[in-house]
Amino acid sequence: MAHIFRSANNIYNVIICPDTYDKIISECEKYSNRETGGILTGNYSKDNSTAYIKDSYSPKDSKHYKNKFFRGIDGLDKLIDKKWGEGEYYLGEWHYHPNSSSKSSRWDDIQMIKFLNNGKLNCPEPILLVIGGNSSNWSLNLYVYKNNEKLILKKE
Repeated sequence: MAHIFRSANNIYNVIICPDTYDKIISECEKYSNRETGGILTGNYSKDNSTAYIKDSYSPKDSKHYKNKFFRGIDGLDKLIDKKWGEGEYYLGEWHYHPNSSSKSSRWDDIQMIKFLNNGKLNCPEPILLVIGGNSSNWSLNLYVYKNNEKLILKKE
């Protein structure tokens, strides 16, 4: 079943494909008590109101710690170029807070504002998916960053 998130004014919608959600949760379970994360790829509806998250990728050179995560870059340029050729784009990031809240941290917000302002990424409204909790109780929060502001999308 797809996971659907909407902004309060219904301007922004994000749909996470079931296989991608399962892939992300599997990565969280793999690292269980350490943070992990990666990038999100997919595409948009014709009217750009909905982002479809179709895949995720966790670079092998990422660094996983109990309370920190540094997403690596190994293979990202090649992957993003390949996805672009398939009609998919870099949409944003995902991040796991083990046994903790799925709210974005101050550091998460700072990083996303940097990505927002990085013209090289060609992503004017990056998405951040934060997963919290653990395998017995997952929690999700999803944010869209636009004009240096964070918009909270609610799960349907």
